[in-house]
Amino acid sequence: MNVPARLATLALTAVCFAALAASASAATPTLVGHSYLVPPGKTLTFSNMTMNSCNTDWAGANVTQDGVDGFVAGLNFGSNMGQECRRVGLAAQSYTNNTTADQTATFWFYDAICSIHYGGTNHELITADRALYNDGGSSKRRGMDCSTSDSASTPTAKKNNFSAQVSID
Repeated sequence: MNVPARLATLALTAVCFAALAASASAATPTLVGHSYLVPPGKTLTFSNMTMNSCNTDWAGANVTQDGVDGFVAGLNFGSNMGQECRRVGLAAQSYTNNTTADQTATFWFYDAICSIHYGGTNHELITADRALYNDGGSSKRRGMDCSTSDSASTPTAKKNNFSAQVSID
């Protein structure tokens, strides 16, 4: 192998190790009820977010802290407005706790067609590394549907209207 080929191989190897090191530092956050714990100095990252619904939906997270009235921060991940009935990818977002106290981040999901906020309901599945939601629409009808808004519609990894991966570092 000649010198330029060796240097190229070394450079590629260095890039691969750097990528692995960066991904290895991300950990699974701690759940507190339906919320994610964000300790001081830690960054919570929401990635691989998708929305797939025929109803117009919005998703985000609110950050709270004991002893502080209201939200410390509100994150709006986005919507599928104008792209209903298609899979929509949403940009990754992060939140860093720059205080000396623990904070919690709680997802919210809003079905604009049914005018219902879903959070802490039978339309969500929150795990240590993933948040999944379903809206109030039927999977058999296209748009402007609220037929399942009051009944249980627990999402699964394969069948959901919103999905986000969650990590902390």
